[in-house]
Amino acid sequence: MEKKSSPRVGRLEGWILDIATGTGDVAIEIIHQNDHHRKVFGLDFSHPMIKKAQRKVLNKGLSQTITLSLGDALSLPFRDNTFRAAMIAFGLRNIEKKEQALSEMVRVIQKGGKVIILEFTSPKGVDEKIISDLFSKDPPW
Repeated sequence: MEKKSSPRVGRLEGWILDIATGTGDVAIEIIHQNDHHRKVFGLDFSHPMIKKAQRKVLNKGLSQTITLSLGDALSLPFRDNTFRAAMIAFGLRNIEKKEQALSEMVRVIQKGGKVIILEFTSPKGVDEKIISDLFSKDPPW
């Protein structure tokens, strides 16, 4: 994956959630951006994609810093306030209930954390007011 199309998560350390991780390219790049001082939990609903990501992570020796699992962006299997950041790269366009996925991302980040969305298209089916409400005011925690 080219670095120019990978999300930058700044100096955040700790656990970062990568939703729709696919083959794990973005998760691997996130680890490399911070010289291995963070951990990534990659989640995808596709078993074949997770299998490919697991092979890639093992081959790169990153199994201590990247955890991978099957999961649904609409019902994240994590407690509230678990991650320093939740991100999705090129996956929001494939989710029908975008507002629910965004709400789940906000729910699982810690106070002061980040929600990161990397897309090259405007999301269809998302009310602009919902995005504004989610990201332009103080989070509810």
